[in-house]
Amino acid sequence: MPEPFAAGIADSQNRWGALPAEMWEALAEYRRITATSMVEQPRREERFLLPAITIWIGAIFTVNDLQHHGRLWDISWSGCCLLFPPGERVNASQKGSLLISHPSTNSVIPTAVMVMWVDREAGGTYAGCRFSRRVDFSQTFLRGLMVPHEAVRPPGGRLL
Repeated sequence: MPEPFAAGIADSQNRWGALPAEMWEALAEYRRITATSMVEQPRREERFLLPAITIWIGAIFTVNDLQHHGRLWDISWSGCCLLFPPGERVNASQKGSLLISHPSTNSVIPTAVMVMWVDREAGGTYAGCRFSRRVDFSQTFLRGLMVPHEAVRPPGGRLL
């Protein structure tokens, strides 16, 4: 794993490490909100959730040389939702690079994204991103997670 990336993941985990109970409360609130109050057009494809209790897949979103460290919340073929610690200044319409990393291997997936929406909650900042170019996930460590029978179609959702 590239050293700056490894340091970024460690820094993200250190910032999040002290808030497990609050994080779970924020995640429950996010699920409640997304299930009931989204007014944007929902994604038209399956989403593959990545439960933090099972695996923490790191994400570094870089805009104008400023890195935002978080984790992958869910993913689809056209985009993803990222979860950042509270206070990260990610904004809708930002374009930048995204580096997704497996937590225990040297596998990384580089891509480019545009932030379509941002929800700031007490426990974290959620950012919905659209991939700027097609990513062939069948050649990445995410291929095992992106299988149709594991997908969910929530009642709400954001345009991706």
